[in-house]
Amino acid sequence: PTKEPSMSKEITFHLDHDYKSFLSALKTQIKSSQFRAALAVNQEVINHYWYIGKQIIEKQKQKSWGTGFIETLSRDLQNLFPETRGYSVANIRRMKRLAEEYPDLNEIRAQAVRDLPWGHIV
Repeated sequence: PTKEPSMSKEITFHLDHDYKSFLSALKTQIKSSQFRAALAVNQEVINHYWYIGKQIIEKQKQKSWGTGFIETLSRDLQNLFPETRGYSVANIRRMKRLAEEYPDLNEIRAQAVRDLPWGHIV
């Protein structure tokens, strides 16, 4: 039979300086990874919204689709992706406005990092 470590050994282990340093380094790396992942997700959401807005602008120009198009698109996207939030009429109008305000997606990327107080870290 395998002998279980005694409680006093576990307590001693947690008080060990090397272990505390190891745990602290892992914590720092995990937090850093979580932060970078959140930045990547946010950038992808911006790209996604901008792309939808840009496509709406182009289709409305090419096809002369009026404002009813956005309501129909919103309903259809919500039906296609019921588990996903963000395709309300108001949000789709915001996507279109984003693409109108920033015709070049790279402008958004540069501005977003520049305006963040921690942008120099990225």
